[in-house]
Amino acid sequence: MENWTKVRIIRKNVGLTQDEFSKILNITRSHLSNIESGDRGITLDIALKICNIFDISMDWFTRDLGEAPSTIHIVKKYESSLKPEKVL
Repeated sequence: MENWTKVRIIRKNVGLTQDEFSKILNITRSHLSNIESGDRGITLDIALKICNIFDISMDWFTRDLGEAPSTIHIVKKYESSLKPEKVL
């Protein structure tokens, strides 16, 4: 499976829009859209962020080594910083 396909699957499995996911990765929505369509490659920095935030093996993400994660979740230590603040 291509990395760009994995990015889309991860984003959709955690229920994030492209806007939300791109903010987490500190890239533009357009950049993310280009990654997800396969028009733009994934930098090592972006791959590391995805693997760390969602507890995914870098070997699986970059080289298809090992098993795919059975579930995808946001690592607890990142959870609070990824949720949008509510305006009262």
